[in-house]
Amino acid sequence: MTPSPKPPVDLLPDIARYYSGKLVTHGTTPLGVDWPCRPTQDLRFVQLIRGLELPLGVSLNDLGCGYGALVDYLDSRHASQGIDYLGIDVSLDMVNAARERFAHRSGIAFAQGSMDLRLADYGVASGIFNVRLDRSLGPWEEHIRVVLQRMASHVRTGFAINMLDIRYRHLSHPRELYFGDPRVWRDWCEKTLGLNAIVIDGYGMKEFTLVCRH
Repeated sequence: MTPSPKPPVDLLPDIARYYSGKLVTHGTTPLGVDWPCRPTQDLRFVQLIRGLELPLGVSLNDLGCGYGALVDYLDSRHASQGIDYLGIDVSLDMVNAARERFAHRSGIAFAQGSMDLRLADYGVASGIFNVRLDRSLGPWEEHIRVVLQRMASHVRTGFAINMLDIRYRHLSHPRELYFGDPRVWRDWCEKTLGLNAIVIDGYGMKEFTLVCRH
């Protein structure tokens, strides 16, 4: 496998500190990973998982796993599938919280890092592109491209991510939020990564889900 480039390392410590701060303030709750509530957090998971149509017994990388909320969702909706799960997060505090929550579970593991992915059947990333802090648009979009390339090279079948949708951007939104164009990112994944890509939207959120398959 040809190694893909790593994201600009200067982005990652600030992102880790941002989410560690949210965890300190809100604990292992949706607010602790910058989602407003459990129902909307789960709605995002619904789109990611339905896009991939996870079959029985697959391996799954969860990039930007936070405290392991996707495991809770999988337990409630897909418990019988026996998914071999690896969560990865830049925040060591998040990883430690996730490890504590699922300390006695087999088939569930967590790792701290930027993109320390194993080769898995599928991959997901929920919300990791939304907060760019004070980074300018160009470097942040290059960061996204590197992450998508890395995800594509570490899945056998496909991956799904979500982004805030530029069609819903408003002047009142904080500057540190990133809004992507679903058509631009779909076309980039198809033309640059050689993937089959579809956009899922219209599910009541100001965002879209992008599903890519080899």
